[in-house]
Amino acid sequence: MAAGNEAQHSTPVYLGALLDDGEGATVTLAAGETRLVVHRAVLVAGSPVFAAMFRHDTAESRGGLVDVADVDGPVLRELLTYLYTLRAPQLASLAPRLLVAADKYGVASLKAQCEQQLAAGLTVDNAAATAVLAVRHCCPGLRQTAVSYIKGHTHRVMATQGWADAVRTWPEDIVQLSGMLAETSPESSPGPSAATQPPSGAAARHTPPPPDDAAVSRLRAGRGSSRPSPATRPLGDPGRSPAAAARHTPPPPDDAAVARLR
Repeated sequence: MAAGNEAQHSTPVYLGALLDDGEGATVTLAAGETRLVVHRAVLVAGSPVFAAMFRHDTAESRGGLVDVADVDGPVLRELLTYLYTLRAPQLASLAPRLLVAADKYGVASLKAQCEQQLAAGLTVDNAAATAVLAVRHCCPGLRQTAVSYIKGHTHRVMATQGWADAVRTWPEDIVQLSGMLAETSPESSPGPSAATQPPSGAAARHTPPPPDDAAVSRLRAGRGSSRPSPATRPLGDPGRSPAAAARHTPPPPDDAAVARLR
């Protein structure tokens, strides 16, 4: 096990030395004034873009010279170091430019590491540039993180020089980013519906009050027979005549009481 761990740690060092030595290398990458001689097999194995380039009959495949446009010398060196060793020692300082190179040449694992580095290093000053970078190079996770950060520091971010530079340099991306910033947060919930809101204004003032006990009693008495039953016959003098009892029968409820009860 100790021997296996030693081999695991020594392999990147060995491959890095192979890059520096250039022995057996057959391809030259040019980035400005920087020239790096590399092995075609490493490029093909690590980058689908380089693999397609050397698979077909292209000028780069025939001549062995590849002009790496839009990538400066230090970034190209870091990209090749990663292809040889799967490590990027200068990732922290080169993350934005290295992400662009990794995206261009299809090195997905390096691109993911750059996204993580940029997400962890978000600040008010670099949030705008990071968000635009994520939009331009299709980095959904980094884009969402940057948009959430800007939403939490909107006024501070928009007051920075970084935001002004982004508006001037990448106006279309800023328009797209502004649309994302204007989207309603999914956590927000709608207010109470009309069916659950309490009545207000004139509607509340014209709501009829509930019927009182006397109105309910009169309504119940009116629904029965015109001749009161013994259970509902009013209590009084046992010797009271039917005419006197009739005079004391409560009148039927009026329309207003019925409406209130309903």
